[in-house]
Amino acid sequence: MPGSISNALNIYQYTAYSIKKEAGAFFMKPLILIAGTMDVHRRYYELVQKSGMNAQMLSYRIGEAFPYSTLQNLSFDLLLLPGGGDFDPAFYGEETAGANPSSDGMLDLMQFQLLQLALVRKKPVIGICKGMQLIHVFFGGRLLQDLPGDNMHYYPYTTKDAIHSVQLLPLPSMMTNKECDKNFLSQEKASVSQLEKQMLSTLLARFSVVNSAHHQAVSDLPDCLICLQQSPDGIPETILHKELPIIGFQWHPERLPAFLPAHFAGLVSILLQWETAIY
Repeated sequence: MPGSISNALNIYQYTAYSIKKEAGAFFMKPLILIAGTMDVHRRYYELVQKSGMNAQMLSYRIGEAFPYSTLQNLSFDLLLLPGGGDFDPAFYGEETAGANPSSDGMLDLMQFQLLQLALVRKKPVIGICKGMQLIHVFFGGRLLQDLPGDNMHYYPYTTKDAIHSVQLLPLPSMMTNKECDKNFLSQEKASVSQLEKQMLSTLLARFSVVNSAHHQAVSDLPDCLICLQQSPDGIPETILHKELPIIGFQWHPERLPAFLPAHFAGLVSILLQWETAIY
């Protein structure tokens, strides 16, 4: 394993204290904001805690108004958009055609607002299942509202995850000077972000079999997103922003036994390192 990946995976261990000494300086454990509630998204909270980081959930009750000004008061180092039900196709300009929108549209709206807030604050983002779909829609993508019944991504009459293989796709080549100028990036920053992408690819290479529980899928990736993993039927399973530390998983690392807390800690470390490098 390359040294950079090994270091990333070992930065956060199962520590009982919130301060770590490294290279003569003190660093606080990152605070991960999970855009969900404890009664529904407890697994995500537990994964963050076991990874040696601080976790915060939304103090929100279904159906209650949650003013944007209140969201702005939230402090976090990384935003985690968790799984959940379908959101209204109106978010991507379509009529309902197979989607089953959740009854809690307020939470959907808050999650979109938090993603916007993370971009404004230049914070990394991880999206899982619905969270990945939300990232995709936010940047201009659309969803396949209902996959065919014989798909490999969910078992319709059970709560168990479907298990299937994924293919790791090659990373696109580093941007040219002209492309860097177009995207307001220096060649140095583009080179650094390419390193983080390679580290993420190396981490993902550990997971050639994943778990899914989704009847919808992202379609027509916008230009700013790339696919890192796809299933045998061509469905994107992991997506990444080309320039920003924003990644989405269609599968569920929080309940995949092979995905250890150390893997999540490594993932967060890479994204935070990417954030520091480009900003």
